[in-house]
Amino acid sequence: MNYICKHCGSENTAKNGKKIGGTVQQIYCKDCGRSSSVKIGEEQEQPAAKPINQGISEAQLRAKHDNKYKVNAAVRKLKPGNFIPESEFLRLADIKPGAGYRTAIDAEEFQKYKGKAGGVIYWSSMDSILKLKNEGVLQ
Repeated sequence: MNYICKHCGSENTAKNGKKIGGTVQQIYCKDCGRSSSVKIGEEQEQPAAKPINQGISEAQLRAKHDNKYKVNAAVRKLKPGNFIPESEFLRLADIKPGAGYRTAIDAEEFQKYKGKAGGVIYWSSMDSILKLKNEGVLQ
């Protein structure tokens, strides 16, 4: 019997053990990575239609396509006292020049993580950038 993922509607599932005295089958979805359970012998409802994202979660879609999400993820990786040039930051964020990338990089909420010196834009932790801006090293 093929089981259907309750979360994304995919049939790309695998049995993942039983619980409650062997009357409930645990199901693991290979597409969305989530687990669910089904009573053994109970018919599953077929979803009306598969979602457009084909089992990819919103977070996975954002991580792949949303530059602002990528910038946020990269900002969380910045360590105090480490300064990296913008080209390295873009590599860390896995952002390639294209539509919307400059808007994400220049978004107001990310200004506190970058400063400029000698024509080079540097990224670091908010405290490190603020300290050097106050000392006049970065603009």
